[in-house]
Amino acid sequence: MKRTRVERGIYRQQNGCYGVYVMVAGKPCFKAVGPKLAEARRQRQRLSAKAQTGQLAPPDRTTFAELAETWIAGFEAQVEAGERGERTLENYRYHLDKNLLPTLGRKRLQEISVDDCARLIAELRRRGLAAKTITGALVPLGRIFALALRRGYINEIPLRRLEASERPRLQRREQRVLNHDQIGRLLAASLPAYRPLLATALYSGMRLSELLGLTWAELDLGEGLIQVRYQLSRARKDKPARRVRLKTAAAVREIPLLPQLGALLKQHKLASPHSRDSDYVFSTALGTRGPQRRAARARACGRRGRPQPG
Repeated sequence: MKRTRVERGIYRQQNGCYGVYVMVAGKPCFKAVGPKLAEARRQRQRLSAKAQTGQLAPPDRTTFAELAETWIAGFEAQVEAGERGERTLENYRYHLDKNLLPTLGRKRLQEISVDDCARLIAELRRRGLAAKTITGALVPLGRIFALALRRGYINEIPLRRLEASERPRLQRREQRVLNHDQIGRLLAASLPAYRPLLATALYSGMRLSELLGLTWAELDLGEGLIQVRYQLSRARKDKPARRVRLKTAAAVREIPLLPQLGALLKQHKLASPHSRDSDYVFSTALGTRGPQRRAARARACGRRGRPQPG
C-alpha cells in the first residue's frame, strides 16, 4: 500500500487512515492509528516517548508457534532432568496442539493483542470447554508470553490486561460422597473385572493414573499399606504409556488399606495370572497395564454413584 508523507513520522495511506513511524533500536516501527491527524500526532508522540524510555520492543517477526516450540523444548529438558513432571508436559502439549496453536500459531508475537486473547477465550467457550480447561490452556500461554517479554519480543503480557468478565470463572462444585451402603450396592452391581479397581479408587482416593501405574511390589498386603510412588503416563503415537514419577514430591505417600479392601485385593492377586512384584495390579489378560479409557469410564461411574453398564 502506497503512503504519502504528511509530516515527520506521519504518513497517510490510500485508505484514508494515518500511520505513524518511530525508530526503535535502529529499526522503523509502524502503527496504523485511524483517519484523524490529531490522533496520529498524539500516537506518534506517545510511541516516541516509549521508544526513548525503552518501553517499546523493536520490530520482530517471531511467531507464537516458533517461540512455543522453543519453550516446550526447554520444558522437555527440565522433565528429562527430573525437575518437572511428565504429566505436566503432556498437559501443556495438549493445550498447545488443541487450543492455542490453531488460533495463535501463525501470528507474530508483537501482533497478539488483548483482544486476540479475549477472542481465544470466547472461542474456547463456544467449543463447550469447561472453565477449568480454559484456565489450564492459559497457563502455557502465559508462560510463552513471559519468555517473549524476557527476550524483548514484546513489552507487556497481553493476558494481564484482560477484564475480569473475559477470564474463565471457576466454580467449585460439591463432591458427592457415597455412604457405606451405597458403596456396597455399587460394587455389587459392577462388573467383576472392574470391581477391584473401583473398590481401590473408592477406599483409597487414588487418582486414575496412580491406580493404573500401581504394581504388586507397592502393595504391601501384610502390612496393609499402598505405597504411591509412580503413575501411568498417557499413551502417544510415538511413545507408549509407561510408569513415570509423580507430579510433585508431596504426592508420594502411603495409604492404609482398610480390611475389606485388603481382603478383596488378596482375592484379586490369587485369581490373577500376573502377580509378580513387577506386574501391574490392574492389568489386562496379557499382563499389560489396564486400558485407560475403560478404567476411566468405570471410575466415572463410581463417582456418579451408578453401576458400570454391562
